[in-house]
Amino acid sequence: LEGKLEGKLEGKREGKREGKREGKREGKREGKLEGKLEGQTLAKQQVLLRLLEKKFGLVDDPEKRKIRNCRDRDRLDQAIDHVLDADSIDRVLESLE
Repeated sequence: LEGKLEGKLEGKREGKREGKREGKREGKREGKLEGKLEGQTLAKQQVLLRLLEKKFGLVDDPEKRKIRNCRDRDRLDQAIDHVLDADSIDRVLESLE
């Protein structure tokens, strides 16, 4: 009986240790993915700002904020695509709405 209880306790301890290890691995995976996506978003924001400055000159602070506040990578891509054909910064930034 005593051996059975000890075995049960050891099993619980091992289960907790394995659970912690798995939790850490999962957390690292999620953190890496989140960091990668955030990096892609920032890169798209920088490309958009650079293209706008090249085509239209200085980009005002409210326009920069609008770009930096956009976290939707698809909308940022659309805005980047619109730079070539747009006749104003406002037209480009409509893609972010």
